[in-house]
Amino acid sequence: MLTTILSSLAPLIITAITIIIGLLIFRRPINDFIHSLKRANLPYGISLEGDVQRARTAVNAAVDEFKETVEELEKLNSGKKYLNYKRAFVDAEEYVLNYLKEHNNADDVVEIRILAVGMTYSWKDFVEDIPQLVEQTSGCRVDLKILFVNPVFLEDLKLNHKDNEVWFEESQKRKIDAEKFIEKVERFGGRITITTKSYNNLPFWHGILINNEHLFIGRTDWDLQGKRPLLSVGQNEYRYYLKKEDNDKRVSRFEHWHRYYFKFNSVLVATNISTSKSQQINARNHDD
Repeated sequence: MLTTILSSLAPLIITAITIIIGLLIFRRPINDFIHSLKRANLPYGISLEGDVQRARTAVNAAVDEFKETVEELEKLNSGKKYLNYKRAFVDAEEYVLNYLKEHNNADDVVEIRILAVGMTYSWKDFVEDIPQLVEQTSGCRVDLKILFVNPVFLEDLKLNHKDNEVWFEESQKRKIDAEKFIEKVERFGGRITITTKSYNNLPFWHGILINNEHLFIGRTDWDLQGKRPLLSVGQNEYRYYLKKEDNDKRVSRFEHWHRYYFKFNSVLVATNISTSKSQQINARNHDD
């Protein structure tokens, strides 16, 4: 609730900073004036001690309040920070589970979009947990739209993984994992749909987007100290952004990139959506 209120004040950030600067500049003159009042020779029986103290308290409180407001606005703009993928994925699963619990209608759906490199961590620490989340609820469906880098593309680049894994091998495993996952979720009778595709590129941004609203995003990076560059992905810092509080439109940009690759520049790996159903979903997404 607090963050929602603060986010609505974002357009006033410049005004807030201006007022803070003004208060900081005039804080000493105001305090000097208050101090002079305390030393003033007033008629017997008249004291401003209480008023002076209240005035000083009000000035200090105003400065502190504006500082806190600016700090909260800066946090909203920079996003919640995670050291790496681990806690980020825990929170992502929590959002999925909460939505499933709150929506038990068969027409309700959690749409999860993933843009990844080799899914070294996001597959085993997020995707493979989805069936367990669905088991705890009833009605609501989950639709996974997953993009990972084509293993042949990664093999041609001859990249090494920061954790001593081979990127080509990691990506190749996802093709096998996707088929096994489809077999595994058959028992849910269509409550879990998945489409995996591969694309030829190395993303700077990667992450998980839930219902086009909750974004858990990380950045790829390079270790260039050795003879060959090492690519790191999940080990790097993650951030969380909520769409309605995202002043820099990061959520929208991530969704646009995912949609571009998914619809226009990728190759199907595996899906459990029938052709007719897939056409209906594509038509619905096009209308959106």
